[in-house]
Amino acid sequence: QAHGFDPMALLVVRDDRYLDFAPSVRTRASLKPSIEQHPGLQAKERGLRETFGTWWTSSRPTLKRIPGNTQLMTVRARLLKSFAETLDGDLQGSGLLNRYQIEGAIAAWWYEVRNELKALAATGFEGLVDGWVTFIQDALQDEDAAGGKFDPLEHKLVKHLLADYLEEVRALEAKKADLKGQVDASKGSEEEDADEEEGLSEEEIKDLKRQLTAVKKALRKLMDQVSQRLVKARKALTPAAVETLVLEILREDLANQLDRYITAHRTEVVTAFETWWDKYRVTLGELEAARDAARNRLEGFLVELGYRS
Repeated sequence: QAHGFDPMALLVVRDDRYLDFAPSVRTRASLKPSIEQHPGLQAKERGLRETFGTWWTSSRPTLKRIPGNTQLMTVRARLLKSFAETLDGDLQGSGLLNRYQIEGAIAAWWYEVRNELKALAATGFEGLVDGWVTFIQDALQDEDAAGGKFDPLEHKLVKHLLADYLEEVRALEAKKADLKGQVDASKGSEEEDADEEEGLSEEEIKDLKRQLTAVKKALRKLMDQVSQRLVKARKALTPAAVETLVLEILREDLANQLDRYITAHRTEVVTAFETWWDKYRVTLGELEAARDAARNRLEGFLVELGYRS
């Protein structure tokens, strides 16, 4: 009920005391997609996200005034209060998220982006974005010098400004994985007996290796362009576009926090049905019938073997 899911979508009445799983529910694996695709559940989640969207729109003026504001904790208190009132008031009694989870979502978000908000207050929207660019460039240099593990493609600024670039990288990475898989498979086929099914020829294997080398080279070249492309994309942004970009990144961060709570609650619903399936899908009567049938078969075997008359 809290998540908008009608249990009778998966259950049928056996009698005045018991329910059974519906005949359409044939496997345990089908429970999760059936629950996730339920119209009531989707409507409840959509309603929560729409309420969040309304709150965000109303809170944008507060966030726009953060540059130059030295009272960030006052801003935090105002956002937390309005967030809790809007979501809790709109969903009063629904149970999808309780007040502690609602407050926890924005508190966790604030903690996660606190450094960005401090930079925003000190340097403004453009200063924050320029700081992100510098951070990525410095991290790339440190990685080259010390073999660090920072992945510039995972930075939220890169994901927003270089979406087309990331598609190029992913396409090359997929091609690299495919070619490597074919090359590795060809090595295994070389070790098989001559009587086995004929694999790739030596020339075909060499061609695969040439293609793999070329893709690796193209991927390295593309990765070397992260800083250059990022700077170019940053210069193309107007002040208004920079402000919109920063606010959208902050919105996504908070939306992700909210989604984590929604996903956790949805998982509880799925887990409840999976537990019922594990415990009650096969009834005691069916277990006893199977036991009796097995006993009768055993008795028949014993008679045939001469152990019973």
